[in-house]
Amino acid sequence: MKTLALTVMCALSLFLAPLAVTAQPRSTVPRIGILIPGTITEGSNPLWEAFQQGLHDLGYLEGTNIVLEYRFAAGQDERLPALAAELVRLPVDVLVTAGTGVLAAKHATATIPIVFSVFANPVAEGLVASLARP
Repeated sequence: MKTLALTVMCALSLFLAPLAVTAQPRSTVPRIGILIPGTITEGSNPLWEAFQQGLHDLGYLEGTNIVLEYRFAAGQDERLPALAAELVRLPVDVLVTAGTGVLAAKHATATIPIVFSVFANPVAEGLVASLARP
């Protein structure tokens, strides 16, 4: 579980790090769409807690210099496509998801970066060309 959290944080930091070091201030606050297949309660999911801690460690504070848009499917996978489309329409700068949310995110956009974890075989599913260059 720690490895997955680290993977997500590394991928997200590659996206967010340039935002932190730009010469000009951003006119808008970065918005992250978080598509969660299940539900999350305080202390229930170490992966998402590590994600939030990683954002904090990078200097991002929700509501201050970053916006997190959560969408929960509550275990109803048939809701994922509509929730992913909703996040894309906001719009968000990046989508973060896991498990069954990955395919819904992939079908919702071809232009917004998707950061994901907990997916069995992203190459076989056509989500990435290779693990060397996802």
